[in-house]
Amino acid sequence: MTEALDVLRKRLTVFASAGSAFHGEPHIFIRLLCEMWPEAAQAIARSALTDPNDPLARYTEQALAALLMAGAPQAVEIASALVETANVELKRRVAFAFGRASQGDARPEELTLLERLCGDEDAVTVREALDALYRIGRDNPVLAKRFFSTSNIGTSEEVADQLASHFCSQEPLRKSFTENEVQAFLATLIPLEQMDKHWLQEMLGLLSASHPELVLDFLLARIAQAERDLRTYRYRAIPFHLDLRAQFKFRETGYLRTAMARVLAAARDAQERKSKDSGSLNDLFAAIVGQFDGEVRAYLSEYVTTADAPGMAAVAQVLSEVRGDFVLTELEFIEHILRNASRFGPALKEKAEYALYRAATTGMRSGTRGKPFPEDVAQKQGAEKALEQLRLGSPARKLFTWIRDHAQEQMKRSDLEAELLEDEESES
Repeated sequence: MTEALDVLRKRLTVFASAGSAFHGEPHIFIRLLCEMWPEAAQAIARSALTDPNDPLARYTEQALAALLMAGAPQAVEIASALVETANVELKRRVAFAFGRASQGDARPEELTLLERLCGDEDAVTVREALDALYRIGRDNPVLAKRFFSTSNIGTSEEVADQLASHFCSQEPLRKSFTENEVQAFLATLIPLEQMDKHWLQEMLGLLSASHPELVLDFLLARIAQAERDLRTYRYRAIPFHLDLRAQFKFRETGYLRTAMARVLAAARDAQERKSKDSGSLNDLFAAIVGQFDGEVRAYLSEYVTTADAPGMAAVAQVLSEVRGDFVLTELEFIEHILRNASRFGPALKEKAEYALYRAATTGMRSGTRGKPFPEDVAQKQGAEKALEQLRLGSPARKLFTWIRDHAQEQMKRSDLEAELLEDEESES
């Protein structure tokens, strides 16, 4: 076997020296060789222990995976020795092998090493090892669940997203989580700088159907963390467009009114403390309510009737980020909001007006260059219609005048752009 391995070393050296000119896949050959020849698999797996520069050492993971899948008793012994070298590259190779070969019926010593790899400080090692959960979660959901508490997430969004992918894609695993276990896992995600990854947001949506209170606890905790986090702007408590991606189920669970009350309470507290970071609470409110329908309007109408000044300011704050189609159609609601805001003086009324103005006038626009955007035309017509319907003393007249004037200004810009286009065409 020694002569055969020497020949293999020479061939692998030639392949490596060819660089990009070599289009073969030696790792596939090595994997098949190790599956057919266990003695060669052991020799290749041990090669890095004697000489890290051995050409065979580049295929440690293929050899080790073959030994693990064959149930070879030497597999864990070799893997442990490789991990003990403290060589990061070797740890990653061991993690790769365990991630692709460990099964739900793995031996205790194999699971112990796998847990050690998942708890490593190196995020790449953790991610590679966590691939094992695809098989372990299928065969033994309760065993797979252990890794959610023992894996080192740290501040790695990629590791957290990988765990979330297992949670979302394996229903038996997901259903095995108790309320306390969900709460503990979510707590490990609070330090993450961002939560933009797909599976993290998908997981929050699923959890909002079974544990809506815990999901809201978690999101509010992230907002609180953002105020004191030393990473400042890099720590984004609420992801962009969470309302479109997480698909929250607060309505379906009957938790919507409670959720709105809790977010408004947090916004009110932020107003009293004069917090400068209001955007996250606005985004959270928009994500929770989804569509600004009658149920949301009815709750806010009740709220502002008895709200104090900070509470009224909180409503104005969250309204600034919701999709503003309702502003031009729900005149009675708009008047009710502004009438209650005026109870606290002109400054707070103007704050509410500006919030509604922002909700109505911001958003995506699309159309033909040199022609008014359809959104601006509809906005102008809607504001003019509202002004016709409102009485002269209505608290909403100033708001709709602002909206009409804004739309007119945007349309004038489109007319000016059309003139410039004509000039360009005539010159050419």
